[in-house]
Amino acid sequence: MRKARPERFGISLRDEKGGTPLPLPPRRMWPVGIFFGVAFVIFAAIAWSQISSMRGHEIRSVFDLAFILFQGFWVLGWSVGVFFLGAMTVLFFFYGESAQVAGERLIYTPRLGPLRLRCEYDLAKIRNLRLEVAERHPKETVRISFDYGNGSSGLGDAMDRAEAEKLIAVIRDAAARVPRVAADETAAPSPAPSRARAAAPPERREPPP
Repeated sequence: MRKARPERFGISLRDEKGGTPLPLPPRRMWPVGIFFGVAFVIFAAIAWSQISSMRGHEIRSVFDLAFILFQGFWVLGWSVGVFFLGAMTVLFFFYGESAQVAGERLIYTPRLGPLRLRCEYDLAKIRNLRLEVAERHPKETVRISFDYGNGSSGLGDAMDRAEAEKLIAVIRDAAARVPRVAADETAAPSPAPSRARAAAPPERREPPP
């Protein structure tokens, strides 16, 4: 099943206030941070070597001037990649995620450094909230999954079964307080009348002779 799209998505620098927090286990993102960090060091060393060669280069002709200008623009473009790799290193080393139930919404917020990527799901539209066995993990390690719209989504990383059952109980308790009418309307919207029926003229009845 494909990845479900959240009902609402936003980027902010602050966490959502209020609601019931759902403590999630930390996700191991430091290997990705190390990868970007190594790439950052390599790219930065190449840029520094080019800048050092430009400092000791004497301009004696138009050709030397053109070469220096070309090298300068090259270093400028290369620096964009260095900045990107440095930013990704910091973001992944400080990666985190949180979740909470606020009113009739389930809010899942991955954090990349100071950036909060807020994903909101309507509790009335969440279906088949379940625990799935986490692959390549101990036996009692599971993941929280649920169906939403035409896809499936998850909440956090692999965690202990007892902790996951507590989080599911909180979500189900909050979903039970959602007005039943709203849940029925989102689950099964009333079908629209067909065009043929709407466009058909009213039936005319002839009076008896």
